Amino acid sequence: NQPNYKSELDLVAIAPTGTFAAFCKCQLNSNQIGWIEWLGTRRGFRKLGLGKTMLFAGLSQLQKAGATTAKLSVDADSLTGATKLYESV
Repeated sequence: NQPNYKSELDLVAIAPTGTFAAFCKCQLNSNQIGWIEWLGTRRGFRKLGLGKTMLFAGLSQLQKAGATTAKLSVDADSLTGATKLYESV
């Protein structure tokens, strides 16, 4: 049981074929700090802008939920290009 869990902060992108394509899981803590906890795009759907779209959608949901700040962390050695995406925002 997670006291700060809000299902409206779980975002999933489904392709027209019904295939799971991308996700963004966010959390808002009691200090109104939002966290992008998980963000990912499935192979085959990368390099289409879904990661950036999901990131902005997550940030928007956090703002609507009352976040005054949003944070995320990433492995600096990530081979997925995530660091480049986050730095672009």
